[in-house]
Amino acid sequence: KILGVFPLFWIVLFLSESICFIRGGNNITWSIVPHILLLQSWVPNSDFAFNYVGVAWFLTSLLFCYAVAPFLYKYVSKCSIYKTWLMVIVLYAIIVCMRDYHCANKGVEDWLKYINPLFCMFEYLLGMLLFNSVRNCKYIVLPRHYESVALIVLVSYFYSIYANWGGICLIHSLMIAFIYKYKSVIISSVLSNKYIVYLAPYMLFVYMTHQSITLNCLQSRVNSKILLVLLCFILGTIGGILFNRWIKPIIKRI
Repeated sequence: KILGVFPLFWIVLFLSESICFIRGGNNITWSIVPHILLLQSWVPNSDFAFNYVGVAWFLTSLLFCYAVAPFLYKYVSKCSIYKTWLMVIVLYAIIVCMRDYHCANKGVEDWLKYINPLFCMFEYLLGMLLFNSVRNCKYIVLPRHYESVALIVLVSYFYSIYANWGGICLIHSLMIAFIYKYKSVIISSVLSNKYIVYLAPYMLFVYMTHQSITLNCLQSRVNSKILLVLLCFILGTIGGILFNRWIKPIIKRI
């Protein structure tokens, strides 16, 4: 899973910088080396992490979480319910304190509480702990309409991030954990829809290309934000299909 991310990223990076060069820009320096190796999120500066393919900072943090996940899971799966919730409280306190931290250097501040792979690992571990606690708890009784409440809370959470209100990651993580526990009918039926299942393998390509390629090419020509979102989705999906069907098989043979 870790190795499969690199070829996709390298292709998107090549396309992004090629488009930049064709349009008259050339910002390639030696700073691209950490980006090629997907190590940019370890540099404590958000401006550095957002350079080249800006959204790829997430891959660096995700790869780190993938790498440590087996060790974290081995430990978490052995924790008692009481130890699990103690760790949840401690982790949540750390995350809230980091979210509320401010320093003079904005680039360092944003890196510390948004991009930093160690911070992302704390959130990743928090999700593991919450899922483990809900899975092992036999005394929670929830009404059938819980899934609707969970949807409302999840939407509210993502809006709160957009509105820059940090510190409530525990709520959305808990909602997701309960959804896994009770297999909510509405959410499960939506996410298991055959069209969504078909599109799912191509969404990483949509994510990787929406900023550095699609928006860079079309933002000055398309005024409607809704149309821009649709174009990012459509063009990214087409690119993902081409990558999965033509390029991925070649990479697997190599």
